[in-house]
Amino acid sequence: MSDVRGLVEQMRGNRTKLAIFNTVRQLGRTTALDVEFRIGLSRPTVLKYLEQLADDGLVIEHGEGEPSGGRPSRVFEIRSSAAFSVGVDFGAPGLTFALVDVSKGVIDKMEVETDLEEPPSLTAKRMEDGIRQITLRNEVELEERVIAVAVGVPCYIERETELLQPIPRLPHWENVPLKAVLERELEVPVYIETGPRLMVIGEREFGGGGDVRNMVYIHVREGIGMGVIVDGRVLKGSKEDVGEIGHTVVWPQGPVCICGRRGCLEVFASEPAMVRRMEEMTGRRIGPHQLFSEVRDGVPEARKVIEEAMYYLAIAIVNVVELFDPEVVVVGGNIVQGGEFVLRTLREKLEGMKLDHRGVEVRFSSLGVYAGALGAASFAMESAFNPFPEASA
Repeated sequence: MSDVRGLVEQMRGNRTKLAIFNTVRQLGRTTALDVEFRIGLSRPTVLKYLEQLADDGLVIEHGEGEPSGGRPSRVFEIRSSAAFSVGVDFGAPGLTFALVDVSKGVIDKMEVETDLEEPPSLTAKRMEDGIRQITLRNEVELEERVIAVAVGVPCYIERETELLQPIPRLPHWENVPLKAVLERELEVPVYIETGPRLMVIGEREFGGGGDVRNMVYIHVREGIGMGVIVDGRVLKGSKEDVGEIGHTVVWPQGPVCICGRRGCLEVFASEPAMVRRMEEMTGRRIGPHQLFSEVRDGVPEARKVIEEAMYYLAIAIVNVVELFDPEVVVVGGNIVQGGEFVLRTLREKLEGMKLDHRGVEVRFSSLGVYAGALGAASFAMESAFNPFPEASA
């Protein structure tokens, strides 16, 4: 099976075959009868395409299963090693990568340091090198078996031109053709999406949120971003810019933010804000990892910083819950390194603001720094196998 990408492209032009393939992907090991019932096609049609998919090497047949209602049915499942996708997340302070198979089994993850101030061309080269490295070390042929790549970025995406546009933390990322550059160098379809939107997909698919249809993911690092799922769909907005929670105002008389407003959430609860507050209190130079380590160790000043920051984060979360009515709010980023004290403090602030009566679960992400990369890999896979990716986002 040397041309998986060609097979996928052909299948995208045959909605019936694609629907049957995606049904098997969703059901896992299943019978032709189950597929028939799920999508409402005749048994001969279902079997014809399942046999084609088996000949293509995309599914495996396991003979006949237990009879159902007196009707034995042939058993099929996806060949997990048939195709792969790679997800990349670009954020501070580095790049994260995830390699996922067609059954969404996580094959590998890795992290590469980068500098937000370096030229976009160098960051793009690091992405290319990382994609080649993670596939090579897992003996996955990039040109043959990787069907798509997706990259999460902290920039604005100009959808008409597919160019990246600057944000205050990345003023030099103007008119950057990242998608075109990566597609030219890798010869693989590349999708570009905002980081937090991919993070909430990653949390849903890989963080134990599979049955949750209404979820908010808040990512705290250099900035504060948010991804939102409502009724199973990832929200985008008129400019596809839903999720800029870091630039919502939590104190109108507060300090000036890099965006020009006063009192934005990022001024109080982002990593730089917490580090700056710690340095003000102690006179010591400190990084975020050390800060969160001292929080775990019970250093009073570090815990005071967390108490202040969680107050403002709680204000934002209360507003988000009232707006979107989620079942779960997941908080991710390096802040989870602060451990139980951080989560307990946040929950206490939320209880003080009467959020507890809504029955919303507030928890830390279990995916560490990889929520975005995993979500990107999932998004790439779904986009490759769906000619209408908006419908499944």
